[in-house]
Amino acid sequence: MVLSTFWDVVWGSMVVFFVIVPIMLLWIFALSDLFMRRDIGWRKVLWLLLIVFLPIFGPLVYLLVRPSSADREAVAWQTGYAGPSAGTATTPPP
Repeated sequence: MVLSTFWDVVWGSMVVFFVIVPIMLLWIFALSDLFMRRDIGWRKVLWLLLIVFLPIFGPLVYLLVRPSSADREAVAWQTGYAGPSAGTATTPPP
């Protein structure tokens, strides 16, 4: 049938807003988090392939198994906080 009914449009819109948009946001968040991290080296390529070729399960697996240091690093990067030992190396002894 070429013409859609009102409920076909409503259900189609709900699928887009409650399924497709969250999956895309999850995918974008996982990729941005992956590119902001500097501590995983060559494993970044493997994670990138997993996220790109498995667009639903890849980001979920990445976000579930990433180390907690990624959270601290992301917060430090966003706030500009360098940690409790920042600046102590250049401070002269009393």
